[in-house]
Amino acid sequence: MLDAVTDSHQAIRSRLNVEDKAILDSLALVRSQLAALTFKGAGNVPPEEFRQQLTTLSEQEQKLESAISRRSAEFRTQNQPVTIESVQKLIPTDAALVELVLYQPLNPKATKDSERYGNSRYVAYILQSQGESKSIDLGDAATIDSAVSEFRQTIRLKSKSQMPFKTAARTLDTMLMQPVRNQLGNKRNILLSPDSQLNLIPFAALIDEKNQYLLENYEITYLSSGRDLIKLQAHLSSKENSVIVANPLFDKPGNPPTVSVATSNTRGIGDSASAPGYGLRISTDLASLQYGAIEGTAQEASAISTTAVLSWVKHSNSNG
Repeated sequence: MLDAVTDSHQAIRSRLNVEDKAILDSLALVRSQLAALTFKGAGNVPPEEFRQQLTTLSEQEQKLESAISRRSAEFRTQNQPVTIESVQKLIPTDAALVELVLYQPLNPKATKDSERYGNSRYVAYILQSQGESKSIDLGDAATIDSAVSEFRQTIRLKSKSQMPFKTAARTLDTMLMQPVRNQLGNKRNILLSPDSQLNLIPFAALIDEKNQYLLENYEITYLSSGRDLIKLQAHLSSKENSVIVANPLFDKPGNPPTVSVATSNTRGIGDSASAPGYGLRISTDLASLQYGAIEGTAQEASAISTTAVLSWVKHSNSNG
């Protein structure tokens, strides 16, 4: 969480001018001083003096926040309070925000630490542009995670039959999205925020009770959380030119490597990561792999270039 906050502030800082950066740095310093003073406590300082120090730093923090908010729409957007109401008003009328959350149920009557939390479960929170939020208990996390693993395995199967995939896709939909759909009404735009193992699956490929893929009836937009809707309000202009690199030809040599690789390719069943030369054999195996061209990437890049503001488009002709 702290890393995410730091990265966010660094991103904001990189887009500010010198004067605004100075204000943001002053704000960071005051916040650091306020946190240190709060954590340290009054100590030998008289209570009234300690309260005055906290008040002074808090007032400085508010003034600096106001100053940088007036000068940076991005900072103002990212630092406004996140409430259900503030998120709800940003949900389109034809959409629903669906957050799938992993949690451990708390037993407040437990007398032992081992009994304080139950087995992990998944819950769905649904919020539309109007009305109260809804929650649905989706069931035991271990059971759902097992279905996720099976579904992902069927995606990798090289089989002419699609039955294993369709069965797994339907099973997972029954667990996750069918209960959600029952609460969506006529909404066809899903703002989806998955959690834990659910981040690993393409929800559009799940199959509903009518044997249709979800992508046939729903538009799914992925979010890290509902607060992303607030962050997306800030329209930022890039300070750098955009570049598209497309249509790689993997079988064409690029710049020759400066380090030679092993020529032996003797990787066997008995090899392990701790065996001598294992890393070299892996390098050789990877170096011998061949990949074909990716169809349609040149046309895709050209299509994007007609709709985006780009300085130039590069169709890569090698892997270098």
